[in-house]
Amino acid sequence: DNINSHSSNSETRGGGIYCDGGTLVNCYVLNNTNGDSYDAATFGGGVYMYSGTAYNCVIAGNQTNGERSEGAGIFIENAIFFNNTIVNNRSNGSDTGAGGICIWRSGSSSNLVLYNCVVLGNSVNALNNTGNKDVASNAGVINCYNSIFERTDNAGSGTTRVVYDQSCTSLSSLGFNDNTYRNIFNNYTGGDYRINGAGAGSIAINSGNNEPVINGETYVLMDYTDMDFTDRIKDCTIDAGAYE
Repeated sequence: DNINSHSSNSETRGGGIYCDGGTLVNCYVLNNTNGDSYDAATFGGGVYMYSGTAYNCVIAGNQTNGERSEGAGIFIENAIFFNNTIVNNRSNGSDTGAGGICIWRSGSSSNLVLYNCVVLGNSVNALNNTGNKDVASNAGVINCYNSIFERTDNAGSGTTRVVYDQSCTSLSSLGFNDNTYRNIFNNYTGGDYRINGAGAGSIAINSGNNEPVINGETYVLMDYTDMDFTDRIKDCTIDAGAYE
């Protein structure tokens, strides 16, 4: 429940957390606000990650407000990113990048490899809005594996910036819409983002990759725990999102 703002037109980064080389693990980043309506540019309502690692995190209910408003959940320049849940974040402004995750780096291209994540229910409110966006990239490429999300945006010309592997799940192809995607969680409106394994959430069960390879390094997730500090793998294959 933090607010990061400035008294005049400016750039602000990270409503809740600014990360430069650290690790975020088993963290709730909730209900933070970055910027006021008069701020020139706001990046990262919940988290601004210049560099670092994040896993088993729930990033929800955050906002960015500004003329340029990007990455209401998390704005990333460089990161190792897996088994996170990014839901119900909102970007407000005349020009926005994404309600959930946005990646961009000035002067050079950054690439993000994203594994085993659930990124849903994020939105934008912008004059140039072409649709609510969970994931967007203004520079660099987001390579997505074993993840569940919808409504991506490839900003910039001539380049595909959000790339899906066949291991990813498109909810619209399964008949989900804005009112039904939330049924994959135990209690979306109540803030319980554990997967509803008996219902629609079954699409996230055993849908992950047990040993993702990120920047040439293999992460053996059998040795990890989940957001509740229980075994990360309970039934041979890891689930998508922060909870097992």
